[in-house]
Amino acid sequence: VVFVVLFQWLAEMFIGRNYAVALLFVTPLALLMTQLAAPSDPAGLLQDRAVETVDGAAVGMAVVYLWRSRAERRAAAE
Repeated sequence: VVFVVLFQWLAEMFIGRNYAVALLFVTPLALLMTQLAAPSDPAGLLQDRAVETVDGAAVGMAVVYLWRSRAERRAAAE
């Protein structure tokens, strides 16, 4: 519980100044809160988090690639 409070406080302190730094505290906070609510295997939880992060990054890059390609095609047609 002490770590949950600490990570929550750190996230709140950094969220307005630097969102990327705040994410360093939000992720452990979410993992700890999940563990407190429903204890489970931490390795499985970390693996699921890693897979979801990679999936999200891949989808984000695909959308940026497709969006940029359309914009570039429109610019070339003009």
